[in-house]
Amino acid sequence: MQIKKAGVVATGALASVAIMGAPAAAAPSVDASALTQASTLNLARGGWSAPWDQPAQSAISVGTGSVAQAAAWQICGSAAVAGVGITADLISPNTVFGDCNNGNIKLKQDTIPAVISVLNDSALSVATWQACGSTVMGGVGGTVSLLSANTVIGDCKNGNIVITREHGYEESATVGAELVRAATNKVAAAKKDAATDARNAWATRQASAKAPAAPQARNGWSAPWEQEPQSAISVGSGSAATAATWQACGSEAVWGLGAVVSGQSPSTIWGDCDNANVWIDQDDPTAIISVLDNSRLSVADWQVCGSTTVSGVGVTANLGSPNTVYGDCNNANTVID
Repeated sequence: MQIKKAGVVATGALASVAIMGAPAAAAPSVDASALTQASTLNLARGGWSAPWDQPAQSAISVGTGSVAQAAAWQICGSAAVAGVGITADLISPNTVFGDCNNGNIKLKQDTIPAVISVLNDSALSVATWQACGSTVMGGVGGTVSLLSANTVIGDCKNGNIVITREHGYEESATVGAELVRAATNKVAAAKKDAATDARNAWATRQASAKAPAAPQARNGWSAPWEQEPQSAISVGSGSAATAATWQACGSEAVWGLGAVVSGQSPSTIWGDCDNANVWIDQDDPTAIISVLDNSRLSVADWQVCGSTTVSGVGVTANLGSPNTVYGDCNNANTVID
């Protein structure tokens, strides 16, 4: 590096002398071979960067890049009581032309692991409720729906969590959709790598046939300080916990205390119902001591999908009101890849 710097200074001096009108011969000469040797030495080192150019590692990191949410409620294309009272719909259809998204979380594990890492890039979701294209009694009281259809022409997504290190995914909280994209990307990448390897092998054979291969210093190794930092102790990092994540999707349901009555009021979903699904991509450095990293805890995650049910205390009456879901019902599924 010093040789390179000297070369720059000499060149600057040459320019300065030329500007002042002095003969170019008065400038100190530049040893081009020294610059060449410096470049060769840097190449032999595999293009290492300086240790101080690397990202700093924290000593202790707690909750960095994490999300905690509680009581995220959504009533979407529905007739519902979420507190205390009565809801009565008469010839009043509820219709949504689009998707209903509530309390979904997507995190990217890009936090530099600290020496002691606790609950970094993690998600906590508690009491995330969604009534989507449904008639629901979620508190205390009653819900009556007469000649009032509930229709959602789209997907219902509630309390889904994606924790990943991958790039380029569309903003989606559906675990199934994310997995399809991941599988497709991996297959495409594998095919591309295979084609690249084949081309490189052919080029290497052609070059070897024409001239002996030049020696490669250190095989282009990277410097020790360029390796990704590793935690000494890591607890709960890259993990997800869900509790009481409830979804009524194209249904009649009692979640609290009361009654639901539907007469000639069909509930229809033209899409998928996704609730409390979790996908965790655990492709990250393993700590020396790792406790519950890249894990998932699920407690009382309920989904009522295309159904008539009582999940609390009360009565549900359904008269001439079909419940229909034209899609998949996914609840509390976990994928740790």
